[in-house]
Amino acid sequence: MAHKIPDDFKNQAFNIYESMKNDIPTWWLEFVSKYDECIYDYPKLEKLKNNKIISINELEDCIIQQKNRP
Repeated sequence: MAHKIPDDFKNQAFNIYESMKNDIPTWWLEFVSKYDECIYDYPKLEKLKNNKIISINELEDCIIQQKNRP
């Protein structure tokens, strides 16, 4: 989907992030990163990428299945 986002929007989002990044606690960014690593199989996702848009179904197929998940 990132390929379909207009450059103006991406530039605005980048500028907003730059203006507030020092206010975001480091622990929160680390938590979000670790959470993503626990949820998605990034090696599998990387193989799907190949410069194409990944579908929702493909993304869901990369979710790590956990025994204790509801």
